[in-house]
Amino acid sequence: MGWFQNERDGFLERCDFDGLIALAFEHHLAIAKNIPLEDIVDWLMRIANVGLIEFIPKDDPTIQIMLALKGDIFLDYTEENFVKFLSSKALILNINKIGDSGRKIYEYRKID
Repeated sequence: MGWFQNERDGFLERCDFDGLIALAFEHHLAIAKNIPLEDIVDWLMRIANVGLIEFIPKDDPTIQIMLALKGDIFLDYTEENFVKFLSSKALILNINKIGDSGRKIYEYRKID
């Protein structure tokens, strides 16, 4: 359907979502598909007004494998930037740490 469904109507235009759960997802778009983190957050905010997004840091073993294939060319992929981009679009309601993994789940409500 094209990025941001600019080429044809995508599921955003056809469906009305009550919430979003994006666990272990954003890093695949950012690292594997080279999509800027800010664009990913913008797109996720278009899906639902409330939800959960898991942020996975670069020192995570899965991301380390992904970076080994490409090199670390993703300077904007930081938790600080993720929080900045998310906070510009939504109120962060809660942050849950996932054990000692460094992973965190951000609960948000989109700002009107």
